[in-house]
Amino acid sequence: MNDEQPKAPKPPRKCKYTDAQKRATYAYREKNRESYNTYQREYHAERMRTDLDYRNRKSQQSRKAHKIAREKKEQEQLAKIILKKEAENEDLQNTINAQIILS
Repeated sequence: MNDEQPKAPKPPRKCKYTDAQKRATYAYREKNRESYNTYQREYHAERMRTDLDYRNRKSQQSRKAHKIAREKKEQEQLAKIILKKEAENEDLQNTINAQIILS
């Protein structure tokens, strides 16, 4: 029989890049901002054309972001209406108080 104990699995590697590699990558991107942005646009366009899962994920993210923006805009409009009504009520109350005092 086999007396060897099973080996424990290796823990997954947490980070693929060293800090120096990350700094170099970020420095390169900063120096070449225009070319990197062009690369990102082309990469995104290619993924949108070829990868259905990517396209669906981006579409879902877009719908979610638009829904949040729409709700935020509606809340702002509602807040403006409420503030306007409160100001009108305050003016009306001041007018009523002035009439009572003068009477």
